[in-house]
Amino acid sequence: MDRRGPGGAARHRRLPLLQGTPALARPPDAGLPAGGLLQFHRGRLADQGSGAVSVTVLVTGAGGFVGSAVVRALAAEPGVSARLLAHRRPVAADRPGDVVTADLADASSLRGRLDGVDVIIHAASEVGSDPARCERVNVLGTRNLVEEAERAGLRHLVHVSTAAVHGLGPHRGLPEGSPPAPVSPASRSRREAERLTAAAGAVILRPFFVYGEGDRWYVPGLLRLLTTRPGTWFDGGRAQHSVVAVDDLAAMAVAAAVRPVPFAGGVPFHVCEPQPVSVRAVAEVLAGMFGLTVPTLSVSWRLARPALRNGPDYRRAELLAEDHVYAAPRVWAAAGAAPGAPFLDRLPDLAPWYGRFLGEVGEVGEVGEAGKVGEVGKAREVGEVSEVGEAGEGGRT
Repeated sequence: MDRRGPGGAARHRRLPLLQGTPALARPPDAGLPAGGLLQFHRGRLADQGSGAVSVTVLVTGAGGFVGSAVVRALAAEPGVSARLLAHRRPVAADRPGDVVTADLADASSLRGRLDGVDVIIHAASEVGSDPARCERVNVLGTRNLVEEAERAGLRHLVHVSTAAVHGLGPHRGLPEGSPPAPVSPASRSRREAERLTAAAGAVILRPFFVYGEGDRWYVPGLLRLLTTRPGTWFDGGRAQHSVVAVDDLAAMAVAAAVRPVPFAGGVPFHVCEPQPVSVRAVAEVLAGMFGLTVPTLSVSWRLARPALRNGPDYRRAELLAEDHVYAAPRVWAAAGAAPGAPFLDRLPDLAPWYGRFLGEVGEVGEVGEAGKVGEVGKAREVGEVSEVGEAGEGGRT
């Protein structure tokens, strides 16, 4: 399917999966006929190269930041049809797929919605600070989804979670499989959701900061630092973060859905670019893009931390001050894909999107716990997640 914007300009870069990366070490199960694509279909593997078998993938949170990117990625896969599950946040009219409505927290509304579905990509979550709402959406909603999947005989699920379940830093190349230590209602409930999906055999993906068209939290939050007078760094802005483009994250989710064997193993996958970026480096690129001034003031995080420790802004400050870098040794090879250009090289191309937030920005880090960009106090929608590690803690999936 040709996915082009007005004037015929390509809108989204498709991550090259197996066929486009001959130099990359291919996963063990990659001995496919030319043009073939392994597909999981009702508990069996089927060659999808001919398009003979149609596989239906249901996407939760299809109207959100990550969910929308997943829908775009699915549209490019042959032999795959999408079913888009939406709640209150509408799905764009141009999104390919059948739209169905349901409230994950209401089991009765899910009944029958998964009939005929082969794979679920679960990209919906609540990222606010209300513990009851996080419990209702992230825990009860995920439990209902898993139970309905079991009733429908569905055996394959991909869960887009967050590396924010690892909690406070510093994290410097934190390995996959490290014990989670969530610190907020959002991350604690999302960790509980992981337990539910893991018990059902799901592939779990954990991005941290997610950027790209649709991001209203990560880069807009850094723009606030550049447009606030006086902006101040912690330790000169040296903190390093793991990041991933939303389209690359979506490609990983789709790869895990249609190529389950390389993603097997039970340990959640970190999803990030090979090289982390510093807060200051991102700010310097943004300053060059928009003619802003990079802050010159800096305070010691070691000295500032005790005063902030018990305050409401500690998590946001900690995200700017501490390293949050996650080792991701498996995900690119499992997907049969090579990372694209690094974040700082791609960022200037996103100027049309991020430029709209100049003068209308929220906090970096915790959406819901930090406030939504330009709409503080407005109710957030389920499935509208970015990821500053957690959406609500880093972004929303």
